[in-house]
This record gives sequence, structure tokens and C-alpha cells, in this order.
Amino acid sequence: MSGIKNRGSQTHREKTKYHRPSENKKESMDQETIKLTVNEKAQMVLDEMGILLNKKPIQANTKRATLLKHRLKEFDETQMVDYVKHFWVKWKDWELRNDYFRPETLFQKGRVWDEIDSVQLQEAYLDPAPASESFRKDPVNKTEISFEIYRREVLRPSRFFGYHFKRMNEYQKKLIESRIRNNYEDGKPIYQALSITFFEQVRKGTQ
Repeated sequence: MSGIKNRGSQTHREKTKYHRPSENKKESMDQETIKLTVNEKAQMVLDEMGILLNKKPIQANTKRATLLKHRLKEFDETQMVDYVKHFWVKWKDWELRNDYFRPETLFQKGRVWDEIDSVQLQEAYLDPAPASESFRKDPVNKTEISFEIYRREVLRPSRFFGYHFKRMNEYQKKLIESRIRNNYEDGKPIYQALSITFFEQVRKGTQ
């Protein structure tokens, strides 16, 4: 009888979308690379633009995303997310920034290739009072920085992370916080604590 109950319990868990992964699956998570379509990659970038503009994001399946999709054949989505952050900061004192912060302008081939070398990947500061560069790039000293401060800085500097983390379910949040805590315990710098690839795997329910 106990064997029958166990099989039934396993079947229920298998049918649950956000079931707790096995230890073997946890170990394989770091090695898995999510297969995103061009539309999904473009939507990641367009979502970031919408967050910055505080507007509903443009949809990737429209003509307005055409240039961005062309650039995603030349660069990955991580580079393009940081590229738009770079321009948001670069144009911060320009009164027409919001008018020209659009895919038709940003993703012209010449502009991207001329500017991409100036983009500091994973380090586009967006907060009103961002942490110092050394604080984010140096290995973490746990005697000086608490996990709470580390976690806050990991989720805050990238608005993409902060925005979507708030909209995750509890299981997804636990996966993200577990990754952040593990990297904190390993002493990893703040900017290495969370990757876009892993974050998207969790957000899309592939973990």
C-alpha cells in the first residue's frame, strides 16, 4: 500500500508546473542554456526599454522591432539590454531623450557598431545612488557586507531583474534567492551574482 501511495505522490508532483527540482536537476541547471526565439530575445530588450520609459513595451512581433531583430543576429540579448541602458544614461541630460529612445533610432546598424565598444556589459548603472564601482566588482567580504545588502544590490542595479523579480511566484523567487545566496557564500562579486540566462530560465518556468 505504501508503494502505491508513493507512486501517486510522485505523479502529482510531476504534474505540478513549479515542482521542487531534484538534486541532479539542480546540478544540471548551471549547464543548461535556454533556447530563446528571436522574438523572445527581442522582447527582453523591448521590456527593458519600456521599464526605463515607464511605458507599455513595444511588442517584438511588430514592424517596429525589425532593426532590433537584425542586430540580434550580430549581438546577443545581454549585449543589447546593456546597450539600451548605456544610451539611457548617455542621453540623461538631453531633453529629447524620451522621443528618440526607440528601436528605430537605437538599433540602426551604424549606431550600434559605433557605440558597442563603449558599453560596459553588466555595469550600466541606473539607480539614483548606485553602489561604488569597486563595491560591485570586488569579491564580497562577508564580514563587511551582509547578505541582505548583497541581495538588495544584486536585484537593484539592473531594473530588468528588479522589475520581473517582483512579478515572480514564490517558488521562482526562492530559486533566484538561492542562487544569489550561493554566490554570496562563494564570495562572488555582486555583478556576477545573477546572470540573465539563469534569470530567464526561472522566469519562463524552465527550471
